[in-house]
Amino acid sequence: MAACMSSTSLPTAIRYAATTLDLFIDAIRLRPRTRSSVRGHSTNCNAGHAAPTDGEVPASDLLSRFSGIMKLFPNRRRAFFPEPGAKPLESDPFHYNLLMKAFSRAGRPDEVLRLFREMKESKCDPNVICYTTVMDALVASNRSEEAEKVFEEMIDSGVTPDAASFTVLVKFYSFYLRRFDSACEIIRWMVRSGCDPDVVTYSTLIAGLCRAGMVEEAWCVLDQMLQGNCSPNAHSYAPFLQAYCSQGKIEAAIRLMESMRSIGLCEIGKLSWVLKLVTDMIKKGISPSTETFNIMIRSLCKAGKFRKAKCIFTSKGFVADIITCNILIHEFYMAGKIVELQNLLSGVDMDKIRPDSITYNTIIDCLCKKGKFLEAIDYLRSVEDGFPSEAVAHLAYWLVRGRKIGELLSLFEEMLSQGLVLDGQAFNHLIIAFCKNGSCQSREIYKVCLVLDKMLGVV
Repeated sequence: MAACMSSTSLPTAIRYAATTLDLFIDAIRLRPRTRSSVRGHSTNCNAGHAAPTDGEVPASDLLSRFSGIMKLFPNRRRAFFPEPGAKPLESDPFHYNLLMKAFSRAGRPDEVLRLFREMKESKCDPNVICYTTVMDALVASNRSEEAEKVFEEMIDSGVTPDAASFTVLVKFYSFYLRRFDSACEIIRWMVRSGCDPDVVTYSTLIAGLCRAGMVEEAWCVLDQMLQGNCSPNAHSYAPFLQAYCSQGKIEAAIRLMESMRSIGLCEIGKLSWVLKLVTDMIKKGISPSTETFNIMIRSLCKAGKFRKAKCIFTSKGFVADIITCNILIHEFYMAGKIVELQNLLSGVDMDKIRPDSITYNTIIDCLCKKGKFLEAIDYLRSVEDGFPSEAVAHLAYWLVRGRKIGELLSLFEEMLSQGLVLDGQAFNHLIIAFCKNGSCQSREIYKVCLVLDKMLGVV
C-alpha cells in the first residue's frame, strides 16, 4: 500500500481503499485456518492469530494502513468508486481483486469481467478469491449463466473452490432461481469435495427458503446444520423471524425471539422486527409478557433509543423483573446515562426484586470498565450477601487487568480476616487476567506468586 501512495494521488489511493473491509477479510482468508470463512462472518477460524507467510500482507497491517488513510477524509469513506477503465495499482491477484470488488459494489459487472479477462491475458492467474468476486458480481446482476461458466472455468483451471465460492452458487439458486433442490445439491457437493459448509452457507439457504415462504423446509436445513456440528448464529434465525412477521404469525415469532434471547442470539440489530411484533400483539389483543418487553427494551437500548426504552419501562401495566434491571444497568451505565439510570431504578420496588449474581457482575463490570476500581470494591463490600464468589472473581479479574495489585491484596486480606474462603472461580479469573496481561511470561511473575500465596493464606 505504501508503494501505491508514492505512485498515485491520495484520492486515487482512497478510492481503491474504499472496499477495505472486504480487503481485510480476504487477507484473513489467505492465511492458515481450520475452516473456510465468507465475508467476515465468524467461523471456527484461528486465522487472526496465524503468522503471515512469505508473500502475504499481514491483515493487521492492511487495516492500520487503511485507517491512517481514511482518517484524512472521515466524511467521504464510501464516496469513491473507480472510474470505468481503471487499472489495478499492481498486477497481482490481490490488487486486481480489490478493484473488482470496488466495481462490483458500484454495480458494474462488465468492468469486473473486463478486469478478470485482462488479468488472465496478462498471465496473472486468478485465485479462488478473484473467481468468487466475479461470480458474486454476476449473480448480483442476475447474470446466472455467466456466473456458472465462471465457476466451471475455475474448476477447469485447477483452482479449488472454497466455502465462499460454493455459497455464491447457493445464493444464486435459492435467492434468484428458487431452485432449492440445486442449492441443496451444491451443499452435498461441498461435503463430497471435503469443503465443509459453514454457517454462512447454511444461513444463505435458510434465508432463500424463508423468502419463498418455505419455513418448514428451512427448519429442516437448520436441523441438518446442527447435525453437521455447525452452530447457527443470529443470522441463521433472522429469516425465520422475518417470515413469521410477514405471515402474521406473531405468537410463533415471539416464541422464537424469546428462545433466541435465552441462548444469547437476540442481538441482531433488527429493531424494526421487535417493534412490529409488539405492535401486532397489542393490535390482536395479546398482552406482551415481561420477557417480551425485556427484549424490546434491550433492542431499543442497543439502537441508542434510550428515551423510548424509558417510556416502555415506565408505562402502565409493565412489571419489571430483575432481568429488566440488569439490562438497564448495563446499557444505561455503559452509555454514561448514570443520572437517568438512578431516576429509573428509584421507582422500582426493590423489596420485590432481589439482585442476582448477574446484577452484581454487571455493576462490577461496568464500574471497572470505566476505571472506577475503588467504587467497585466499595460496592462489593456493601452487598448484603457478603462477598458473593462470582462477583469476587469478576472484581479480581478486573483489578489484575487494571494492574491494581495492591488493592487486590487488601481485598483478599479483608476477606480472609472474616474467615471467608476463596473458591476456584477466583483462581481461574485471576490466572486468565494475569495471562492476558503477559505477567506469566515476564518479570512480573513474582506478582502472580504473591497474589496466589495471599489467596492460599501462605503470607
